[in-house]
Amino acid sequence: MDLATRWWRWLVLTLVLLPWEVVKLVVARFFSRRMDTFYTKMLGSVMEEIGWSEADYAGSVYCIGYVRQWYRCRVLDIGKEAHRGDTAPNPNVISLTDRKLTKLLDFAREGRPLVINFGKFRDRADFIIVYIEETHASDGWRFKNNYDINVHRSIEDRLKAAEELARLRPRCPVVVDTMENVATTAYGGLDDRLYVLRDGVVEYEGARGPVGYKLVEVERWLQEHC
Repeated sequence: MDLATRWWRWLVLTLVLLPWEVVKLVVARFFSRRMDTFYTKMLGSVMEEIGWSEADYAGSVYCIGYVRQWYRCRVLDIGKEAHRGDTAPNPNVISLTDRKLTKLLDFAREGRPLVINFGKFRDRADFIIVYIEETHASDGWRFKNNYDINVHRSIEDRLKAAEELARLRPRCPVVVDTMENVATTAYGGLDDRLYVLRDGVVEYEGARGPVGYKLVEVERWLQEHC
């Protein structure tokens, strides 16, 4: 995407779409319970797929925290470096095992796809999870019955939170984005996102999550290309 297109998309986002989201926020939260219920139900079709019940997120669909996150995700999406068919960005990440700074593509092997999960086929591809900033922090835009994790204010906070994920024993390495969020910025990783890289090239670029976070698409890609 060229610079002029990025600027145009950012202007439309900031001057048209963001104010419209604020208007919907005000109406839904203060004037129309029916509208608030409508958006809660609409979100439910996505949230139920990833294990949330309506009781967890009802009342928090439209709030200031939501609008901030909505805008930040889309700004990152406009500015990200990773695009299908282009050279894959290689940002710094932190290994959770030894807490040393390394490069994301150090986990790639020649000729094998590397599936990057921001948020089986082990015989066909390698997988890695990049733990990023907490979307629903306890002291931010929180959901009920979620992990008690505050906004990361230091790399130690982020590493400690990533260890909660590691306790679930995912069958792949877990690395941690830096506090400068270089991996999130390069790949537009908020809220969640999936990529497949092979030999330094982005071959699959998933849409922005949670709506666009579709493991079935990665499964289909691996079946067709490996």
